[in-house]
Amino acid sequence: MDKELNRPVWDVAADAGMRYLSYIGSDERDEELANCRLLVDTSWSEKHERLGCHFNRVFVEAMDAGAMPLVTRSAMRGSGLFEENENYIAYDHEISPAEFGALIDDVAEDVTRLQEIQAASLEAVGQFAAEKVAAKVVEASELYARGRPTLRVVDAARRNLAQFYP
Repeated sequence: MDKELNRPVWDVAADAGMRYLSYIGSDERDEELANCRLLVDTSWSEKHERLGCHFNRVFVEAMDAGAMPLVTRSAMRGSGLFEENENYIAYDHEISPAEFGALIDDVAEDVTRLQEIQAASLEAVGQFAAEKVAAKVVEASELYARGRPTLRVVDAARRNLAQFYP
């Protein structure tokens, strides 16, 4: 075990069967996520922990594809959008490698828990549907533009959103 601690993490992971994908497009990402039970996100930093919740977009995409997120507790602290043990499983970033491996095994093998979290997560990600996000952006722009001589901000937001959500 000690010799493993002195090797680069990517080498250890590759020897254990990890496949490095680099940057992949959204279609390939969705295909990969659709074939996963878990999205293991090890993101953590002291800086981000001080800022509070800092989950990334792939977290939502994984839930939408049916993969259960396994994330650091600090990454989700104060999200207000998702609940631990309802939409994701959390762990402390100071967990030992052995404990982390055992947690991954336990979570991946608990099919009942996985199905419960998948169902709750699919419902929760509905708030990120393109149409809902676009409507919220337009609503926010309208609120921002109230009382101004023009609705330039609203018109610009609608034009920009039309490019992404025709």
